[in-house]
Amino acid sequence: MPAPVATCGSDVDAPPSPVRALIRKCCPESQQFDLSVGDCVDREGPWQPTIYAHSPFNATAPTPVESAEYDIRAERLQECTTIAMNMDPEYPDVLYPLDNGFLYVPAFQYLYSPDAYCIETITGTGVPGGPVLGGVVCKGMAEETPGITALPDDRPVVPRCCARFIPLDLYRGCRFDLQMTSEPAPPLEEAAVGADAVRYEITTPLCNGTDMVFLRMGAEPFAIDSLGTLPLPEANLTIPLGDFCLNEGLPTGPEDAAVPEAAGATAMLCPSAEQRAALDATSVRKCCPPGMEVERLVHAEAADEMNCVPSGRTLEVDSLEQVAVGMRAAPLLIHMPPCEGGLFEVTTGNFSVRDDGSFQLIEFDPYACHNQAIYKATASTYCLDRKVGSEQPVHAFYCFPEQKPDDTNVNYIFYPILMGITDFFLLVTFIVYLTVPDPTQTGLNKKRKLSQSVLGMILLAYISSLFFAYLVLMIVQTAVTQLTKYRVACKVLAVILYFFLLSAFYWLSVICFEIYLSTRADKRTSGRKRFRLYAVYAWGCPLLMASLALIMDLAPGIDNCSVIKPAFGRYRCLFQNRKAFIAYFYIPIGVLLAICLLLYILTVKNLSVPSKMPGKDASSAMSKQSAKQQGKRRKLCAKLFLIMGITWVAELLSYLIGDSPVWYFFDVINILQGFFIFVAFILRPKVLQYIKKTALQSLSRSFGHDSQHDGHQRGGGAGGGAEAGAAARAPPAVSSPATMSTRVASTRTNSGGSGTGTAASGSSGSTGSTGTAGSNGAAEP
Repeated sequence: MPAPVATCGSDVDAPPSPVRALIRKCCPESQQFDLSVGDCVDREGPWQPTIYAHSPFNATAPTPVESAEYDIRAERLQECTTIAMNMDPEYPDVLYPLDNGFLYVPAFQYLYSPDAYCIETITGTGVPGGPVLGGVVCKGMAEETPGITALPDDRPVVPRCCARFIPLDLYRGCRFDLQMTSEPAPPLEEAAVGADAVRYEITTPLCNGTDMVFLRMGAEPFAIDSLGTLPLPEANLTIPLGDFCLNEGLPTGPEDAAVPEAAGATAMLCPSAEQRAALDATSVRKCCPPGMEVERLVHAEAADEMNCVPSGRTLEVDSLEQVAVGMRAAPLLIHMPPCEGGLFEVTTGNFSVRDDGSFQLIEFDPYACHNQAIYKATASTYCLDRKVGSEQPVHAFYCFPEQKPDDTNVNYIFYPILMGITDFFLLVTFIVYLTVPDPTQTGLNKKRKLSQSVLGMILLAYISSLFFAYLVLMIVQTAVTQLTKYRVACKVLAVILYFFLLSAFYWLSVICFEIYLSTRADKRTSGRKRFRLYAVYAWGCPLLMASLALIMDLAPGIDNCSVIKPAFGRYRCLFQNRKAFIAYFYIPIGVLLAICLLLYILTVKNLSVPSKMPGKDASSAMSKQSAKQQGKRRKLCAKLFLIMGITWVAELLSYLIGDSPVWYFFDVINILQGFFIFVAFILRPKVLQYIKKTALQSLSRSFGHDSQHDGHQRGGGAGGGAEAGAAARAPPAVSSPATMSTRVASTRTNSGGSGTGTAASGSSGSTGSTGTAGSNGAAEP
């Protein structure tokens, strides 16, 4: 059966209808539906619904028929998925059964055949005024679902989010309990026309709920063009039909107002990512829907909770001084931004919404110039609104990108392991230098330890500085998450780390200067006096720099604009930012490395000049000795420059240039300096030979002592007496080097046939010395 044609009140030829219309009833003819019971119950009297004329048909206000003839088909609708109509008191619907058997639903602008609907008298709704006409209809689109026909109409289409006269509550949806008695003019680009000149379609944009945007009309009203699209000139956008719907907002004024008025048009949009960015830049964000404000619930052990609750107050954006003048008439974008750590409320400082839609926060910062830290957020990470319990005209909420240390990063797992390895080798090197004699010493100085030379003492000081620097750095990077909660401990560790890092570089410069000084012949001070001067320089300068940095960090009266404060322990357990790193760390070590490079060049130059030795025969031997010493010094300089200099220069360049995977190699080399120092200064043939010899002698002494103890026990048990004991205590018959030389001299004298007495005398004297030497030799290892 063809559908009737809507003519907005004018008479038209209606489609032919059967002699008696067929009206489909949900319950048996003698029953009605009780909503409180949830089933059909007996009724009193006949069922007589109001029937409306299908010809002439008025889509705006159908005309009732006084004596319509119809047949009743009492059968529930089971042929399709259904939509309940007028079953919820909060969402009333208007239904018009026509005298040709069709059901007209104005909310959908559809006609339903008896195969697609059933109607019934509904009681038990709790609504004053008695029973209402309700029912169910098939869910689906017109022309796609059997029994559903759209009203043929060529009038301009206005997509509405809710039925006519029904306001849109952005928090609860369409408010059927707040029907309005008037509505604004249709939002068309042409001149304002009557509501009957447009066709309203109830539609909801099909998009993900998180991508849906509610845009509140600003100074310029929404206007649909002739193509049915929605132009947004402020954002230079055009939203196609099907991606938006318009509706009046939540009514303003008292909730019990007899005639509520619309609060302004609202657009529900499904924008793309590009469209969303344009909307953000041309709108002011409001946290909650109109008529609602933010309620902040503070939790002691969890993130604060933000909720939207009804309120009679409005957000007057056009009068807010925090909003740029050009944005005060902009549309309101209703959206509370999702933040991983929750929304932060601006409690101190000044905020503003700029002309480009971005959000700017100016807070008090003791380490920033003019005590101001400017935080800028994109337009999608803030919102403004009123707050429950506050009389302020506006509150600001924003997503702050909290920088939590990623303790799963390679810097916090792999690097501390390498630091532990390098500290182990530094400790071994320190112990070896304290206990092993210098293999280059002879004569009376052959037992002189490696650490007793000036260069050895300097190297021990350098090693100790590196050891404690890497130890503190290892603690800082291993416990980075815990230290961020204890700022005082973090600040103390930062100062200690800064001191030992500086000390290491100062001692490195001392090493380079001492090597350079060893190539000159005009040393005028003793070794110990030089070391004292070195200690004052290499320990005192870092202590002075660390103290001055701490004073500048803690002193409140220092101007932040002219001085860069280190801010120990504020964001990390060292310096706060790149400027502080460069000013307090990289510039000083850059100067020290430049000094080391200059001293290395001068050292190589001095070593390349041959020494002038007097005497012809002596010159040859001493030149070889000098050349050998110079070669050792060149190797030492090269080792120190490669291990301690080049890598730190690369580290400095990597920080200034920026991050790159290549610089991880230099990071690893720098961290493993302890291992390379161990290889360069301990894994030398003479040092290893002495360690091996000492280890073997310790083992032989241990086993030899046990053997002597066992022999003494066996002699005493056999009754050997004093002779056995003396024999056991007697030293082994091993010839000392002095005895061997005496015997050789005696043999040569006897074979010569002369000087026997002298030889004997010499032998006797030598024997005495031999006995002494043998006794001493037995006592030594």
